[in-house]
Amino acid sequence: MNSRINVAILGAGTIAPDFLLSSTFVDDVIPYCIFGQEADLPVMEKLKQEYSLEKIYTNYDELLNDDHVDVVYVALPNSLHYGFAKKAMEKGKHVIVEKPFCSSEKEAEELFEIAEENNRFLFEAIPNIHFPNYKEIRNMIDKIGDIKIVELNVSKYSRRYDDFKTGVILPAFDPKKGGGSLMDMGVYNIHFLVGLFGKPDKVEYYPNIERNIDTSGILFLKYPSFCVSAIAAKDCSAPSCINIQGDKGYIHSDSTTHLLQGFEIKTNEGERQHFDLNERVLHERLAYEIKEFADIIRNTQTAEYMKLKKQTLNVMNVIDQAKERVYG
Repeated sequence: MNSRINVAILGAGTIAPDFLLSSTFVDDVIPYCIFGQEADLPVMEKLKQEYSLEKIYTNYDELLNDDHVDVVYVALPNSLHYGFAKKAMEKGKHVIVEKPFCSSEKEAEELFEIAEENNRFLFEAIPNIHFPNYKEIRNMIDKIGDIKIVELNVSKYSRRYDDFKTGVILPAFDPKKGGGSLMDMGVYNIHFLVGLFGKPDKVEYYPNIERNIDTSGILFLKYPSFCVSAIAAKDCSAPSCINIQGDKGYIHSDSTTHLLQGFEIKTNEGERQHFDLNERVLHERLAYEIKEFADIIRNTQTAEYMKLKKQTLNVMNVIDQAKERVYG
């Protein structure tokens, strides 16, 4: 493969324009085409014009038979991630799958096996762990000593919840389509934690269940020497927070884990430092992950790839344990 990487975007939902915009900040990553349903054609035509896409597809097999496509970005409803990713890799394409990666750890393991069998790279699109702010937290965390308590709160009232309460069930609240609070904002919390601390020893999830879906919930994780409380809610709002408390100080942010717009470190001696290293704003934030994925593909960075693979599998393991409290 030459330095240019042509990407096919699957889906015309709200994340597709963010991916298209973010890719303009990454050298030689070229949005090549977009795929969707016939009903999506007006939106896709607009995106084609705005981002100079070569083609629009409504037939997935035709897209996969296009030799110009190097990478398929799966930004479809959660329940479709597995099938579309599998088919793309079997056709020799690298794949980026929007979060949540798939429905279970078993499905995730199967997808990574298919990637290996076809000598392809497979990534989960989870932007927060690629942010400079996140990497700086990882670099600085020893400064606050032994971790004792971690508290996260990502609570944002969803406009779709109003429809949900009247009986109109959109994918974000549909258990058959991988909806729910855990599989939405909760995934950012889990990635944030697993990327810093690894897989926990114990997972407990206490959800608020309506119509067989978790509209909000509190995830408790137990590590060998500290505890975590991670709140994610789509049915109510509250100020966001990230608190990592150690015996020598703390790390704090008023941001959500999915945006991580700056943080501070304060030690017990009174030293205070503020960091805000992210250059990209809300709709450009995917640029960090796109660049890292492109570097791995171009340079066959196996070690970096294996780290991301392990993280995704660990996160899916946590999700599986938590989902038992929702679906049994």
